[in-house]
Amino acid sequence: LDSIFIPLLKDNYISTKNYDLFLVKSVEVNAFALPDDKIIVTTGLINFLDSADYLSAVLAHEVAHCEKNHVMKSLITNFGLDLLLSGSGTGEVTNFVTGQAFSRQLEKEADEMAVEYLDAARINPNSIAKVMDMFDVYLSSDDDVSWISSHPVPSDRKKYLSQKIDRLKTNPKMYKEAISSASWNRLKDRISSSSDNGS
Repeated sequence: LDSIFIPLLKDNYISTKNYDLFLVKSVEVNAFALPDDKIIVTTGLINFLDSADYLSAVLAHEVAHCEKNHVMKSLITNFGLDLLLSGSGTGEVTNFVTGQAFSRQLEKEADEMAVEYLDAARINPNSIAKVMDMFDVYLSSDDDVSWISSHPVPSDRKKYLSQKIDRLKTNPKMYKEAISSASWNRLKDRISSSSDNGS
């Protein structure tokens, strides 16, 4: 995971010292940012995604939330500064942070910044639009939709993402894979085998 995440940060001149990336064993298809630049990714999300580039796209979005301080802005908007500083309502705050629903404006800002992060890291920014396609299909399934339910409709997001990508005038030849397909498949195999073993 670090071999996907660290270059994304470095290529965007973001300090790697500030960030912690955690992999959580869960069937939920989810990723979210926490205060203090902590990013959570579930094994369910990795199993769901088809390539490391798509995981890069999700991570770029979560990094944008961190860099723009969206988590604290949303906490203050939803709970008020007095409640946060008093420490009361901790359970409500925890539930909000782990299933956060940012405003549409903050989600759009994070999506568009993710496009720029991917382009700077030479990962095809169309990856984030492809992720939206996958989530659009996933919405119609009976599987867990926790990640999607806390975000705006994927088809709406894809429209403005496509416009942002078009403005970049990208050249597909300039992009590289986040990690090789073989490495990505090995990662998915390790995650699947650890789930099978219950470890």
